[in-house]
Amino acid sequence: QYRYQMLFDYCKKNKIKYLFVAHNADEQRETFFLNLSRGSGVYGLCGMQKIQQRNEITIVRPMLCFTKDEIKAYLKSLKQKWVEDPSNKDNKYKRVRIRKLKKLIDTLELSNERISNTLENMKRARDAIDFFVNDLIEKSIIESKNESLLLKAELFQTYPEEIVIRAIAKIFQNLSGKDYPPRFENLENIYTKIKDKSLTGSTLYNLKISTKKNDTILIEKEKGKGKKTTGKKWFYNIN
Repeated sequence: QYRYQMLFDYCKKNKIKYLFVAHNADEQRETFFLNLSRGSGVYGLCGMQKIQQRNEITIVRPMLCFTKDEIKAYLKSLKQKWVEDPSNKDNKYKRVRIRKLKKLIDTLELSNERISNTLENMKRARDAIDFFVNDLIEKSIIESKNESLLLKAELFQTYPEEIVIRAIAKIFQNLSGKDYPPRFENLENIYTKIKDKSLTGSTLYNLKISTKKNDTILIEKEKGKGKKTTGKKWFYNIN
């Protein structure tokens, strides 16, 4: 996060809109197993995105289809030197420990190609979920302002749990201006309170959420906290 923030700051200072990074196919596979070890759902198991919006910068990953060996071979053919990051061999990082299991993983026939196929299947599932998440948000909005959102509570009690939780995540991420959605356990807690109609006094990501008498949900920023958001249809900004 710190390295990315340094890059984002540089981009903004120099009015750069696109940041190209060199994540490769091996790292994509590592990300899959890393997220699997964390118990991630569909979104986490999609791996790194080829194009991603973060912090008002577009991140582009054009090297995801090439392995590290292929990239090294190409550089050698050009007699081009490269730098090896010492942290890539530091066992204190879980990613490095997963990387060292490559030979074992290969014996299970979990090739980059097979992992890539799984990622594509997960992405299709994610796209389907996103469609219904956007549908829920759009249909539920009564009033949208920069600092608050008024929603129909009824729809959040009738849509499937996965769709509702993802919708809550998207709303809180966008309204708070943060780069990542809240932790899943916090989202589940908010979902349970929506079902039980016991939201009054709940806070998350510097946002207050409460149920009103007319069967509506109000989400508003705590005074003096969080980034400002812009645009009425802000919920379409995150892919």
